[in-house]
Amino acid sequence: SPNIAAASSRIEQARASSVAAGALLLPAVNANASGTAGRTDLATPRLSFASVNLQASWELDLFGANQAGRDAALARLQSAQASWVDVRIAVAAETAASYNALRGCEAVVVQTEADARSRAETARLTELAAKAGLSAPASAALARASAAQGRSLLAGQQAQCELLFKSLVALTALDDAELRRQLAPRQAQL
Repeated sequence: SPNIAAASSRIEQARASSVAAGALLLPAVNANASGTAGRTDLATPRLSFASVNLQASWELDLFGANQAGRDAALARLQSAQASWVDVRIAVAAETAASYNALRGCEAVVVQTEADARSRAETARLTELAAKAGLSAPASAALARASAAQGRSLLAGQQAQCELLFKSLVALTALDDAELRRQLAPRQAQL
């Protein structure tokens, strides 16, 4: 999830900030070394020069500013870690809600399929009755329209279920085929 990745990134940033703030309380040591060698012309002897510089410093935290900065950085780290947990819970809740919505949608598809079959059979029988002269041609036309509406409702419901499925693919980071395989045994059931 992008939200989890962002929360993980915030933890790493807070951890780096905490380390940097803690480093202000420790002594600092700097060392420099340099050397040169050369001659001005071929007749003069070669000259060499080397120097080493070592410098140590330690800033006394008389008023506690560095300690407070470190404490604040640690608090930001704890906050980022708590936020990461919150994001994981939110993603889990969103996944559960999408799963439940998908299963409900699948149950509606089952009912819509039965309705579409019933409308198609009614249209077929009404068409036969109209051809035999037992019902008006308008009744057959209405039955055909009802069957078409049933197919349309079914296609719309299936599209809605597919959107819910794709949201589950995004939330779980599973590929399409694997998630379909896992969900197939209990289709339209919680």
